Amino acid sequence: MIVIDYTVRHSEINAAGMGIFVKFDIPRGTVISAPDGIQKLYKVDEINLMSPESVEYTSSVRWFEDYYSFVSGWDDECYYNHSFDPNCIWHLGFVFAARDLAAGTEITIDYAHLLEEGTESMFTDSKTGKRVVGMSFRDSIAKSASALAEIYKRSPGTVAKTS
Repeated sequence: MIVIDYTVRHSEINAAGMGIFVKFDIPRGTVISAPDGIQKLYKVDEINLMSPESVEYTSSVRWFEDYYSFVSGWDDECYYNHSFDPNCIWHLGFVFAARDLAAGTEITIDYAHLLEEGTESMFTDSKTGKRVVGMSFRDSIAKSASALAEIYKRSPGTVAKTS
């Protein structure tokens, strides 16, 4: 569930389709979205047995270790786009602002946190031309926790304006 005010419109990222844009300035460290409506957890082995066209396969993302959360009716979170230099941090299903975001900024996350370790995405990063490859859960949690710890050490504790 996205907890800040935002709009969905055409992404500024080449070939990305739609994107999520913040309506107001968002301070670094603000929670952008939190997991909700999770219907089922699947182990990665179960996901890998599913048809790539199934709703379970296309609507599941890695949540922790080798468990994937499944939400059949994804809200607008499906419009988060990838960047190797994301302005937001994915951490256990939560998305946090990695830096101050000006009104009108498109939210980006690193999809490597969402994919099984070693799995290549079906697309290439628009800036680098490289494919996104899933990192291990250990690396994902260490990287996101370290980034969040650094942000919260230096953040004044402000929160974003909502309507």
